[in-house]
Amino acid sequence: MSRPEAVSNEITLRQLITTPYITYVEALPDSEGIWVRRASCPELDGCSVTAPKAWDAIVELERYLTEYLVDRVAAGKPVPRPRHRDVVHDLSAEELLERAKRTEWIPRLDEPIAAVDGAGLGC
Repeated sequence: MSRPEAVSNEITLRQLITTPYITYVEALPDSEGIWVRRASCPELDGCSVTAPKAWDAIVELERYLTEYLVDRVAAGKPVPRPRHRDVVHDLSAEELLERAKRTEWIPRLDEPIAAVDGAGLGC
């Protein structure tokens, strides 16, 4: 009887930043009673942004998320892996890094990242 192969937790930065995290967008009043849109990733506790328009909140969250993931990788910290790995982002990894102003990471996109949290939770 053969043993099942071990599943690797190792992925590349390219795979990590181009796999979308679940995103919620909601309308809510701010502290002054003005309605704003909040975009958040429930898989990443505390990762949310607000903007006057839903689309602006989504774009800002995307930029913030790319920055967050690159910062975690740079610091050698575990990175929460998205739950839905069969979906691919509509932007390239290079475009995402350009939007987040982290182009210095483009040459390292295909290097394996060992510190990936398979649970997909936490921030």
